[in-house]
Amino acid sequence: MGETPRYGGSVLLVGDLEASRRFYEGLFGMKVVTDYGPCVGFEGGLSLWLREAALALTGEGPVPRGGRDLELYFETPELDAFAERLRTAGVRWVQGVHEAPWGQRSLRVEDPEGNLVEVAEPLETLVRRLAEGGMGAEAIAERTSMALEDVRRML
Repeated sequence: MGETPRYGGSVLLVGDLEASRRFYEGLFGMKVVTDYGPCVGFEGGLSLWLREAALALTGEGPVPRGGRDLELYFETPELDAFAERLRTAGVRWVQGVHEAPWGQRSLRVEDPEGNLVEVAEPLETLVRRLAEGGMGAEAIAERTSMALEDVRRML
């Protein structure tokens, strides 16, 4: 049996490559590692590919814009400051800063193509925030559904 493929990254097909590039480079600080004209690749494996160029190669018909069956996920320990940066940039909001039932804070916006982008606090930040609020490791594990040993490692 041959070697199995390894995951290499995700590609978003976009109608406006420059607007999408400004969004991910400018707001999220993503670093471009490849720029082949109609296709730009970032550190971490995300690539943007101009929709018309991709469809010309694949022969596929039109691809719907901004489906809700994909969500890009980012983390920052400075969620409130980043939320303000997104507000200042005039990004379209889907869900403001909120707390999930397990305690993690996050927000959701759309990129210029209508793709769903979630930004959340890292789990380490969540665990420390709950501990600073007076919760012990066992209570944090119960609230977050995390393994107790993971919680203890993060404290």
